[in-house]
Order: sequence, then C-alpha cells, then structure tokens
Amino acid sequence: MSTALAEHSDEDLARKAAAGDEQALGELLARSWPEIRRVALVRVGDPVLADDAVQDALVRLLRFADRFDPTRPFRPWMRQLVRNACVDLFRRRGRGDDPLVEVAANDTDPGRTMDLDRGARRVREAFASLSERQREIWLRCEQDGASVADVAAELDIAPATVRVVLHQARKALRLRLLAEDPELAELVRDA
Repeated sequence: MSTALAEHSDEDLARKAAAGDEQALGELLARSWPEIRRVALVRVGDPVLADDAVQDALVRLLRFADRFDPTRPFRPWMRQLVRNACVDLFRRRGRGDDPLVEVAANDTDPGRTMDLDRGARRVREAFASLSERQREIWLRCEQDGASVADVAAELDIAPATVRVVLHQARKALRLRLLAEDPELAELVRDA
C-alpha cells in the first residue's frame, strides 16, 4: 500500500482508477475486498460462488468505473455491483433465492436431521417471502451485526427507514414462522 494513496478517500481513488491509475485501483480493491467478499458470501451462502460473484463484480467495476459519480460514496456503489453480480450468478445457474440456512451434515440422528431440514426449509421460505430490501437490511443488521446508522449510510437512506424496514422484516418472519408451526406458536404463547 502506497502511503500517498493511503491518505486518499475511496472516492478519490475511484476517480483515479477510472482515469487508468492502476495503483489507485489496487489500493481501492485492497480496501474494499473484505467488505465485498462478505456481501457476496451473505448473498450466495457459498464461498466458491461468492468468489465467482466478487470476480464478476470486479470486472464490472473495471468496465463501469467511468460511470461512478465521485460526488457520491464509493462503497454503496461497489456493493450494488456485487449484489447485481450475485443476482446474475443465480440467474445463470437457474437458482431461486439465496440460501440462508445450512443443515449440519454430520448429524447422525435421522429424526433430528429431518426436523432440521424441515425447519431450515421453513426459514428459507419465510426469508424468501421478504422483499429484497427487507432481506438486505435484515442480513446486514441481524447476521452481520451492522448498526442501523451504518446500514443507512451504506444504502443511502434514512436511519428511520432502516429501523422501519428491519421491524417489518422481523415481524413478517415471526408471523410466517408462527403461522406455519403450531407447536412453536404454542411455545411462544406459553412463554
């Protein structure tokens, strides 16, 4: 990492990279890599597919760098490139929504494995019923542990909007899961 480049903002580096500065592009990618890899992994649920999506996103970054608006933050734009690459990856592979829950493959109790499979399927279906925005905000806040303020800045929306969408996503998941599982609903009611 060049100390001269380390002092530049992501937006400055993106502008320089768009003008053909390979060192600026390298610095920008080094800074962004952990975050874009995490975004892809959250979206696709598989490390190999995540790497494919990141690679596609980086190709898009190179191809569309001249379209970046330097008056806006770079990272949300880059995350959108990653999200688009993930969507295209799923379309090419003919898959529906992103996987959310992995069932333990080494569980030896067949009854428990069936329950885990059934539960995982219910969670995936409930999660898939959420809107794209609800899934994205839920994953960032609940799975990644990002703060409401950070998610709002990343998505360029108001923090109050993030809180409302997160509340709606939690409520929709809770209602759907409780409606589909009478035993769980009874446990919650008793508690």
